[in-house]
Amino acid sequence: MLEPRAIYTTVHLVGAASAVSVALAIDAYLLAMIWRRRVVSTAGVTMIRAGSGVVRSAFLLLAVSGALLVLDDPTRYLGSGKFLAKMTVVLVIAGNGAFIHRYALPCLARLEGVRLADAVALGARRTLLFGSAAVSTASWVAALVLGLSGSTDLTYAELMLGYLVVLAAAVCAAQVVGGRVGRWALTVRFPEHGSHGVVGRARAATLRGPPRR
Repeated sequence: MLEPRAIYTTVHLVGAASAVSVALAIDAYLLAMIWRRRVVSTAGVTMIRAGSGVVRSAFLLLAVSGALLVLDDPTRYLGSGKFLAKMTVVLVIAGNGAFIHRYALPCLARLEGVRLADAVALGARRTLLFGSAAVSTASWVAALVLGLSGSTDLTYAELMLGYLVVLAAAVCAAQVVGGRVGRWALTVRFPEHGSHGVVGRARAATLRGPPRR
């Protein structure tokens, strides 16, 4: 018979793996929408919302199983810099998740009927969508690595410094990749449009919003 601690650990790892895989899938889907010049559809927004729901459920699994693990041996966990670093990352995940639910998903829903490649030509929308996605993915991966890694001599401050460097790199990379892929899809796959026309049409499309029904 499995010990309770083994069950808590298994549930904890399953929750982390599920969250990371779904977060990566959502990021890949957004990039595919840009690359293929797909129009933001109700089905696409619904799928992303469903994926976000899976991530939230995985987060709850992590929170409950993690709390049970800490209660099983509080002295060990609360005295660990690695554990405290992981809890800080989890707080970032929770805050970013609330931001995505409150701002990023409604922003994406307002783009229904608009090509995402056009929309991300505008810096504000690219920052919002890809920035929050990058924070989510980088933070989930960081939490998974911290959870799976063994004991370390690194202090809490050193671990957090490394996390912040990774987080900043992920956000910057997301902005660069999102912008370049969007412009490449428009100017290389559709060279007759030109970059100036792209920005103009993107601005008009995003201001106009989804088509009336």
